[in-house]
Amino acid sequence: MSDNIDTMIADWADLKSKLAYYKKAEMELRKEIAKNFKIDKLSEGKSHFQTDGYMVELTRKFSYNLDLQELEEIEDELDDDEKNCIVTKRSLSVSKYRDLFDSSIIDQAVITTDAAPTLTVTARTD
Repeated sequence: MSDNIDTMIADWADLKSKLAYYKKAEMELRKEIAKNFKIDKLSEGKSHFQTDGYMVELTRKFSYNLDLQELEEIEDELDDDEKNCIVTKRSLSVSKYRDLFDSSIIDQAVITTDAAPTLTVTARTD
């Protein structure tokens, strides 16, 4: 069994390394390709282009976040439509939940599912 598991671990480590490399390389190349097309840098949306050999659809997106400190300063000035743009999401503080006693009424509202395992591998030196 040890040889089999060692082989699987070595294969996993190799694939993990390759995946990280290819994800980074793909993102860099995607950004470089996008630079070659003239798109409106101020708007989101899809643009279509043709090259000699390809039809290209380029989607420009923005990430939106709130500056919470700035929001706190202007919050009283916001109208109702602006306030409706802000969503407060309830979430579970897992560390505080784990600190509770074995059984708690909140258990009725907590959904627990298996997450992907974390795997850290270090080669033995002995």
